[in-house]
Amino acid sequence: MAESLAFSKTLDRQKIYDEIAPQIEALVSGETDLVANLANITAALREAFGFFWVGFYIKKENQLVLSAFQGSIACTRIDFDKGVCGHCYATKQTVIVPNVDEFPGHIVCSSASKSEIVLPIFDKSGEVFAVLDVDSDKLNDFSRTDASGLRKIVQIVEKLIAEIEAPKNADFCSENNGERRRTDNELRRVLGFLRRRTRRAFDAASAFCRHDAWIDFACLDYSQRKLHLPAALFCRRLCLRVVRAFLCRTQQTRDLQISALVFYQRLQNGFLYADGQNGRRSQAGFRK
Repeated sequence: MAESLAFSKTLDRQKIYDEIAPQIEALVSGETDLVANLANITAALREAFGFFWVGFYIKKENQLVLSAFQGSIACTRIDFDKGVCGHCYATKQTVIVPNVDEFPGHIVCSSASKSEIVLPIFDKSGEVFAVLDVDSDKLNDFSRTDASGLRKIVQIVEKLIAEIEAPKNADFCSENNGERRRTDNELRRVLGFLRRRTRRAFDAASAFCRHDAWIDFACLDYSQRKLHLPAALFCRRLCLRVVRAFLCRTQQTRDLQISALVFYQRLQNGFLYADGQNGRRSQAGFRK
């Protein structure tokens, strides 16, 4: 890993950006710790250009939170609707401010800061993951040249974020796909059983599978259907296992978990099935 930057001593910022971008990419390659990489990137930018302040703010919950930076003490948290960083986050666009004192809602972290440029950093889903904030102690110190050059640095950061997220997503997808395959196999078995028992029960189970989500099944009023009792018993035991597996998923939203829990309670109470005579709910013969 490089320990120093090599760049021309020139006022041509475009040339400096072109020289340091590949060096920064080499500097962070092979390192998986995001904060460590962000720290080196800020140090490289400040060394190359002598900016007054360079740093990153990362989205955490409903705020932008200070991460690695170079320069004087800075604001720790920024709301999405506050300051230049908040405006950049909300608009998802690069913001260049020639005079920060004239920017509405500017947050004064340092009175020495005169001009500012902020760039959004996106994750793989296209949402703003963080922002790169660069301040100068000179008025009107940033231009489209800086926006273009810093965009190259931001793209390096976006690659780092994608590499960090990829293993987590792969692990979750692998686990999720395995669970889905097991569920599909169980559903195929119950379809075969129900096909042999009764056409009505088969149609019900087909709807279950066709929707590809047992939460849709939970929303159907099966208490009004007259399912064949042997098929209902078999399907009930299957659904209990499916819903238990569903409740273990930590990635689902609260609304889906609540819906699944209601469905699970209905199954436990024998509320789902009716006898074949008069449509009254029956608990006869149910086994846990």
